[in-house]
Amino acid sequence: MHYDVIIIGSGVAGLSAAIYLARANLNTLVLGDQKTSQLTSAFEIENYLGFPDRVTGRELLRSGTKQAKQAGASMIQTNATKIIQKKDKLEVFFSGGLSHTSDYIIIACGMLSSIDFANSLNLKTEDKLIKVNCDNQTSHEKVYAAGNCCTRTRQIAKDVGDGCHAAINIIKRIKNSPNYTDYGSLEDQK
Repeated sequence: MHYDVIIIGSGVAGLSAAIYLARANLNTLVLGDQKTSQLTSAFEIENYLGFPDRVTGRELLRSGTKQAKQAGASMIQTNATKIIQKKDKLEVFFSGGLSHTSDYIIIACGMLSSIDFANSLNLKTEDKLIKVNCDNQTSHEKVYAAGNCCTRTRQIAKDVGDGCHAAINIIKRIKNSPNYTDYGSLEDQK
């Protein structure tokens, strides 16, 4: 199947991106096994906006997944295994040799596995992190990165922001618009 955007990683950066992309009516797929997320081991998160009484990593992932699905994102609970360039599309493989294609990809799967994807697409890296520009775009014009794979800052709020930022920049490119907001009427966005 073909998607506008495939997000590799179902942690907070990937889920944040999925919410924005799906709300913009882009056909969005999230690939990732949340059991492998670093966030599942966070028992008490005390510094995330909106949760004054603490939240667990699992609760945060569960809520984010629900919100992404409600926005219209599709999800497959499996990890991606490989990305290849196929003419003007990107093909993402996952368990069982199955694959889907997309126009854009967001890599949001953490440091270790992201380097394999970066190498397969010859993305620029530095110190085991994917290099991104101020739009979260990698050295490949249709591949973006968000969260722990492109920064050493290990903060949930930062990762959520990265996912949002990457998504909004993809939306602006697809819609050929210099501005995009996720609130208000469409007239407000002109």
